[in-house]
Formats: sequence, C-alpha cells, structure tokens
Amino acid sequence: MKIKKCVVLLYTLHLTLYTVVYGAFEQMVNTSVRAQGMGGAFSAISSDADSWQINPAGLGQLYLPNIGLSHSVLYPGLVNDNIAMDFLGFAYPLYLKPSWNYPIVFGFTSANLSSAKYTENMYIISLARQLFLEELYFGMNYKSFIWNSGQTIYFNQQSEDLGKGNSGIDLGVQYGITEEILYGVNLININQPDIGTKVEVKIPMKLKTGICYSPDENFNIAMDMESNVGIEVGNPLLSIGSELWFRERSLALRCGWQTVIDGGNISFGATYRKYINNNQLGFDFAFIQPVRMKELPVYRLAMLFWFGEGEKEEETIEKTEKKIPFFEEKKAEKPVEVVPSLEKGKAKINEIVEMIKAGKLEEVKFKPETTEIIRGYETLDKIGEILTEYPGLKIKIEAYAAPIGDSKVNLEISDRQAVKVRDYIVEKFKIAAVRMVPVGHGGSRAIYTIEEQMTVQGPPGEDGKPTTTMQVRTIPENIEKNRRIEFSIIEE
Repeated sequence: MKIKKCVVLLYTLHLTLYTVVYGAFEQMVNTSVRAQGMGGAFSAISSDADSWQINPAGLGQLYLPNIGLSHSVLYPGLVNDNIAMDFLGFAYPLYLKPSWNYPIVFGFTSANLSSAKYTENMYIISLARQLFLEELYFGMNYKSFIWNSGQTIYFNQQSEDLGKGNSGIDLGVQYGITEEILYGVNLININQPDIGTKVEVKIPMKLKTGICYSPDENFNIAMDMESNVGIEVGNPLLSIGSELWFRERSLALRCGWQTVIDGGNISFGATYRKYINNNQLGFDFAFIQPVRMKELPVYRLAMLFWFGEGEKEEETIEKTEKKIPFFEEKKAEKPVEVVPSLEKGKAKINEIVEMIKAGKLEEVKFKPETTEIIRGYETLDKIGEILTEYPGLKIKIEAYAAPIGDSKVNLEISDRQAVKVRDYIVEKFKIAAVRMVPVGHGGSRAIYTIEEQMTVQGPPGEDGKPTTTMQVRTIPENIEKNRRIEFSIIEE
C-alpha cells in the first residue's frame, strides 16, 4: 500500500509541474528506434547504446559493451530536398576494481541531421553508474552542438556562412521502485546553451519523466511526459507505449502514441535479436505515422551489437599499477590475505560441482529447446553467493545440448542457455559479468550413449527355428542426461 501511495505521489507532483511549464522548441529527433516504436515512452527503461539522450542513467545497467547504428529519412515527400538522420553510439562498462559489482559505464554518441542546405551535429560523452541504493542509477551527458546552414547573400552581394557551436549538460536518474515499477527522470540542457548567431537563441531546459510497469521480463507498458522549463509559451508532450517480447526475447512487437498540443503521431515497432557465440546482434524497426495527414510516415531502422565480454579485470588492474608507482608496495603489504580466500572460494565451487554429480544438489535444467530455467535455482543461488563472497573468483559456464536434431540449432540453443545462467546470476547478485564466461557446446560432447543395439526375436524361419534381428533403440533418459550445465574454475 505504501508503494502505491509513493507512485501516486510521484505522478501527482509530476502532473502539477506540467501545469506551470511551457515551451516549444524544435530539437534533434529522438535517436532511439526502439523508443520511437513505443511512442517515445522510454525514460524509465532506457538501457541501450542508442538511447542515452532519453535518459543517460540507463547506461548504468549495461554490463557488456554495446554499439548501436541507425539511419532514417525524415519528412519523406519534400520537394528538392531530403532530410536524413544518422546515429552511432557506443557504451563500455569498466570495472576499475575486482570487487566492484557495478561498473562505471562510459559512452560516446555521434548524431547527424542533414539536408542539402542545413546540418546539425551532436556529439555526446556519457557517464553512468549505480550509486547508494541497489536499483538506483545516475547518469550524465556532456553534449557538443554544431549547426551549419547554406550561404546567405545580401543585397550588396556580400555573403555570410551561418553556423555556431555550443555545449549542453543532461542529468538523469533511474530507480526501480519495485521489481515491477520503474521510474526515470532526465533534466535536459541544464545550462540552456545559446546557439544563435546574430541574436541569442537558447536551447530550452527540458524536464522528461517516465514510469514503466513490467509484470515480467517480456512485457512493458510505459508513460513519459516532457516539457520545456521556464518558457512562457509551452508545448508539453505525452507519450504512451508498450512492448511485448516473445520466443525467448528474440522477437518483440511495440506500439505507441505521442501527443502534443498541435498534433501527435502513432507508432509501431519490432525487434529481432540473435545470439552469435557469446555475442548478440539485434535489429530495431519503427514506423511513425503523424496524425496530420499532410505529413507522410517515417521509417526508422537500427542495428545494435552486444559484445560477449568486457575488459578483463586483471588487465585493468595491471594498467593501473603501471600508472601508480606505489601500487605494488600496497599490494605487497597483504599478499597472504588474497590467495587463501581465493582458494577457499575455488574449493566451495568445486564442492558445488561434486554435490551436483552426487545428486545432493539439483542440476540446472531448462525446458527442452528453450532458455526457460525449470530447475536448479538453489544451485545458481549458492554459486552467486560464493562469487559475491570471493570477488576475485571467475568461473566458466558450459551448456550442452542433446546430440539429436540440427547441430547448428543445438549450438545456438546451448549458447543462449549459458548466457541465461550468467544473466540470472548477474541480475540477482549484481556480479560483474566479466567474471563468468558462458560457452555453448551444442550436442558435440555427449557423455551418455543415446542409442543401444538390442536383439529382437522374430517368427520362425523356413527351418522352423526362431529368427533374430538387431535393432537400434533410443534411450530417452540418456537424451535428457546429456542436456546439462557445468561449472568450472577459470585459473588465471
């Protein structure tokens, strides 16, 4: 009941703010294609390399390097001109200390809006991290604006090239009120940079807030509000959207509505994602139809890629040691404390492995041919607790499929199952993802024979004696035994 009151209070305050702030200012179009498919309602769940401008705090949830590319043609149907937008974004999580469960995420974005006579370029350096509370994330954008227009020729035949650059700052926050309710807020262009040439033209400060309800990992319904701050004439914007993931989060469908005083648009979107070894490739598509019929629809396409591993912690520490002369002296003060504790952690992991083999601890099992874990949560929790207790420990997660069916399909399924195990431990225990290496082997390493030959007695032959034939029988229980998850220590 207290949680419900908290949510109501937040939005009562939010609605009150929007009764006194106004503004209308043309800004660079939203860069996130996934968000566009949801009508722009994305502040509470922003977490991709192409959505930093919506809320930089979402980057703090990334634990693997991520790159995003997008392209779109805006306002199709223009005569004698085309307006295009291109985007490149990259995020890199960095664990500066082995004991860190949350990385500092650094990001870079380049967005370009161009036509025959006008261009806008925006470059963003971003920083985000979890702080204070487990589900509280903070983020910041430092943005550089540069615009240029065609040459202006005056009546006296003198000419002038128009253009200017400046910089802006955004501050964002995301907070998981509960597992189902997420809240986000972003204060955009806090310093209100001046981009005018002859007269002062300030980019207005904007307040963007949003809330999202996620009853499970496959469904989101979200609402955002955005408006300029401190401007007498305003144009508040309301966005509502939803998305549904299915086929084990490899496909998604979206729809959304965005409305302003002088119009709005309806949007639809889709996503396809595929695992390639330990990496993930994704494509996002959005269709935006303005309500006013004189404007034609816009199609937007983006590609995202998540790398399987970030920078290794040991490499990061080694680089730090070279930069700090007295680092080795500090490390040498307590050499005995690190090694024994790590050895104890290794022993505990090996004990878990032996208990699984002896049947004293439940194996991790998936629903066949899926990434849905149906058994073995207790085992995963024990491993997560050990990794939490021993920050220097690293493990390998190996997934095996049954040696039946298509080998390529089996390899892809086992890859995804290994990643699913890692993601479960990361999300529940906030363990650095680089401390677990997921590997899928498909059905190439079976340890149980799935077929056996058996003698079958047939009818009597011409000589009156019984006949026998050899037949191959499939052993169903061994097929299931070959579907397994194994854990091992990574020795450095």
